[in-house]
Amino acid sequence: MPHCTMADDLEASALKEAFDVARESAVFGPARLVSVGVVSFRPVRQLSEYPLAGGAPAAHPD
Repeated sequence: MPHCTMADDLEASALKEAFDVARESAVFGPARLVSVGVVSFRPVRQLSEYPLAGGAPAAHPD
């Protein structure tokens, strides 16, 4: 599945600004944001994934 890591090690207080930057930026060209995932890393492990409005339920890999 394609993905784009925009940032890491963000404090909770920076999340809104990060989403605003991603939504308003044209640097990546046209795109559709369908879900938001939460991962831990070192090593990388997906903890959860949340579909956004209009998206199908996200499958959680085990």
